[in-house]
Amino acid sequence: MSDLNDSSNIAQQCQQMATSLFGDTADYFNESMPLKRLQNIFDILSITHHNFAHTLNPKNNIHPKLIRSIINEGSFTNDKIATHYFAGILASSLKLSDSDDRGIDFLHLIDKLTAYQLRTHFLIYSTIRTRFKKHKYQFNYTDCEKMEIFIPSFFYSKSMKMKKEEWSRIHPLTHHSFTGLANHHLIETDYRFGYAESQQQVVKGLNFDGVICQPTATGVDFFLWAFGAGDQQHHFLFNKNFQPKIKGFTGTLQHILPTRHPF
Repeated sequence: MSDLNDSSNIAQQCQQMATSLFGDTADYFNESMPLKRLQNIFDILSITHHNFAHTLNPKNNIHPKLIRSIINEGSFTNDKIATHYFAGILASSLKLSDSDDRGIDFLHLIDKLTAYQLRTHFLIYSTIRTRFKKHKYQFNYTDCEKMEIFIPSFFYSKSMKMKKEEWSRIHPLTHHSFTGLANHHLIETDYRFGYAESQQQVVKGLNFDGVICQPTATGVDFFLWAFGAGDQQHHFLFNKNFQPKIKGFTGTLQHILPTRHPF
């Protein structure tokens, strides 16, 4: 009986929050689902409301397909970064016209990526933002080359908060994460991962195992949308007013080396 009461209570809160955010479009929310799925939706809406409500128009309509994605995909999400990405993409969509459904692709992309890949994407673009903000690069091919970075495996695994049992699988997990991002064009497809000996053939002075990778326009698009800035241009990544944070997660990879700059 307590589960039923909890479900009813959370469903009511979801509906109220959805109405305040989405206006009439909130009617598409279906309350008839298990408690855990309702809780996941509630978490997404709570982050959207808490982090972005002050930047949104009250009772703005949103494309119904976006709500369908939240119900069908977001309700099964219990990964913290995925939850924040869902919330941010909803906020980005609310800043646009209700006929603008570009956010659907990004919501589907969250569902396609694993927790390792999402966390890696968050770390890479948070690091790019911090490391290159003074340069104010554009995300064309030439500037993306200039933002190439080397990520030492040891510090990558620490930033990823890998558990002890995951450390023994650091190489296959790293390969999985970066290959997934490259397959979706979230980093350049010619990223390089290997031991120190092979990396020295690419950049002299690298004495660590790790990954060399470059950002992409698609990757920064996804990042901006995921933090409520889908209405901005790529260079907004470096804007001082843009503060992409997720509580409990470090925002940067430590001891990265920019390969196209002196170090």
